[in-house]
Amino acid sequence: MNFPKGNATWKVDISYPDERGHRGDIVRPVRIDVTRSGDVACYQVTWSDRAVTRDWVTRDYVFVQDRTTGRTVLQDRARGGFTYRFLDESAFGWIKPQNLVVETLKYRETECRHFRSSISLPALAGASPEVLECQAWIEKETGVPVAFEDGNALYTYSFGKSAAAALLLPEACRGEQAAFERALQAPKRLGR
Repeated sequence: MNFPKGNATWKVDISYPDERGHRGDIVRPVRIDVTRSGDVACYQVTWSDRAVTRDWVTRDYVFVQDRTTGRTVLQDRARGGFTYRFLDESAFGWIKPQNLVVETLKYRETECRHFRSSISLPALAGASPEVLECQAWIEKETGVPVAFEDGNALYTYSFGKSAAAALLLPEACRGEQAAFERALQAPKRLGR
């Protein structure tokens, strides 16, 4: 497995197996353009209703832009808006020799290795852990991911050149972060 390290750009197109029976009122991400530079990543999310939002992820924070208001809010890293677990190298920790199904398989005109496994996601807020039946197609020559499927969606990857310049958090994100950090440092008052 050879996911680009450091500064990089990539695109993830997302399709859903239930698209034919899909209700039009359910809005879902259909494409995500990712730019990563140092410890900062920008996720430009295109939604099924054609809205576009930009979420920012740092080592410690996730800043999610609300689709309807455009306001950017700070969220818990573990529970940021759209789940980022399938958009970077963290989605592929299970790619191991014992999960190899087919050594050479053509997938969308690309020679790939095909992997399959059940993976368990940590439970959130007291819910039961979620188990996903996953499969991945990894380009045989380069080791980069071509596609990943989790039973809910198919994520198709394409990689660009390294990010040209350092990413800086937008002012809205820096303001949210500063307010959060001030709140953490505020003295606690004891009530009667």
